[in-house]
Amino acid sequence: MHTVISVDIGTTAAKVSLVERSGNILHTSVHSYPLESEASRVEQDPLLWWDAFRKGVHEIYSSQKETAPEALVLSGQMQDLIRISNGRVFGNAILYSDTRARDEWIQINKDLGENFLVNTTENLFDPASLSCKILWLKNNESYKINSKTKILLGAHDYVCWKLTNRYVTDYTNAASTGLMNFKSNRWDLNILNYLGLTKENLPELVPADEITGWVTPEAAWETGLSEGLPVIHGAGDAGASTIGAGAGETGVISCYLGTSGWIAVTGERTVNPDSGIFNLRHPDPNQVINIGPMLTTGGNVEWALNTFLTDGNNSLSDNMFDTYTKKASNAPPGSGGVFYLPYLTGERSPFRDPDARGAFIGMGRDTGQSEMFRAVLEGTSYSLKSILDMISPVNQSDKQIYLSGGGARDPLWAEILASVTGCTVLITSNARETGVLGNTVLAGRALGWFDTYKLPPGFLKIEKEYLPDKKLNDFYAHGMKIFKELYPSLKESFRKIPDWLNH
Repeated sequence: MHTVISVDIGTTAAKVSLVERSGNILHTSVHSYPLESEASRVEQDPLLWWDAFRKGVHEIYSSQKETAPEALVLSGQMQDLIRISNGRVFGNAILYSDTRARDEWIQINKDLGENFLVNTTENLFDPASLSCKILWLKNNESYKINSKTKILLGAHDYVCWKLTNRYVTDYTNAASTGLMNFKSNRWDLNILNYLGLTKENLPELVPADEITGWVTPEAAWETGLSEGLPVIHGAGDAGASTIGAGAGETGVISCYLGTSGWIAVTGERTVNPDSGIFNLRHPDPNQVINIGPMLTTGGNVEWALNTFLTDGNNSLSDNMFDTYTKKASNAPPGSGGVFYLPYLTGERSPFRDPDARGAFIGMGRDTGQSEMFRAVLEGTSYSLKSILDMISPVNQSDKQIYLSGGGARDPLWAEILASVTGCTVLITSNARETGVLGNTVLAGRALGWFDTYKLPPGFLKIEKEYLPDKKLNDFYAHGMKIFKELYPSLKESFRKIPDWLNH
């Protein structure tokens, strides 16, 4: 039996799966860990990733006594900043959603010039960019980077280093950092010189679908993995999930609804980053993934559940999500005139504004939980539609969306998304496993099982299709016009709030 171990180091949990060559998942283990978050600061201890990973591996071997995986493949949250000094992690990882480096963002754009940065990276800089975080560390913590300091850029980079003792990253992740020259697929020396870095401080850029290294004796002792097991670094979660959702081919749309989320389309051309779209390298570094990442998608639902249905101290259960859907379905389309802006932690697409915040607008005396809950689903869907509108004119996309992530389990959300976008929304029976399936394709290419990025037959099992309702599509088109007016009207007020609170 041909199997691989797939590992995804996500924002809130590590997911370790044993997968057959056919895409059949034999066993999955999930272990969660906390965030350290306060205002714009978002950090995590990388040792939590490693401990969760080790627990997952142990459960795989305990449940599958005869397992003999041929390789281990990784993916994970991208655009993190992990510092390694003298072979040890220094401090917490600063995560992709951390936006504290606002002054540094202004400084870098002023010093290097926005045109140079956009032309070099094919992306706009924002306070979440790695370069801004590196400059923040130098300005605020007097952190000295010397020739021996290593900076890793993603959670899977860290686990790969622990397993193989190699400092590497993939092109998908690298393109998100603001440190890579997009055209040459190399670290940009001008940006590195400005930050006081050399390319030796950064991980080596390696393909996502080649064997990166082998499990070291020390890692084998710590994890229970076989010494010498091939390790494939894989791609950042956006790359792995795009392939696993069936969107690794040109023109196919994928939408991921996790805590954060995105709309992604594979193409050959970059989109003007002024539109709020990120241009990431496909695991094939000659192709492009146009992706509009939202900092909070399913996180809006989690917030509403914690705020209105729990005391915030209990873990959320599937029953609670079912309750949410039932309550939201009691409200009519349009939520009684209530709109919701889904920007709880700022936003990156379809605009970039770390000061943006969530808001309910249009509430009246008759507004209740049902209207507010449905408004959250509609507001998030409106925002995703805005992103799709930016991508489609550049790289022609299908009228079908492959929906994945935890949000794909909500039938009402899928119905709303279909009618808002005018696209057929496809849910697969393994919609929450796109990262695992994408990892399996990448591992399969490294092992010689597959020769394309197209999902092999049987990987995706379409379970449900949600067709757009014509009348609702027209109705939501009018709602979309109102929705697009709301953020610009509040933008200046959002900007003033931090200064007011810190006065």
